[in-house]
Amino acid sequence: MGEERLQKILARAGFGSRRKCEEIVTAGRVKVNGEVVDELGAKADPAHDEITLDGELIYSKRATGRFPEPGEVEKEVAKRAA
Repeated sequence: MGEERLQKILARAGFGSRRKCEEIVTAGRVKVNGEVVDELGAKADPAHDEITLDGELIYSKRATGRFPEPGEVEKEVAKRAA
């Protein structure tokens, strides 16, 4: 996956628009590998870094796999049923 800006990672995880996520980052509510990140432009790699928001784990280097895209689950279920 590679490194991405934190606000993009948070927005993709469903915490609001990128602009809203920029406010979350600058408020100091995000930690990457245990260190508070409060500057825009900071990057992280969801596949290798542990990212928390308000103390709750968002992404972990221990987690494997990915979230399915919309409609992917239904397609897979239909494929297996056939």
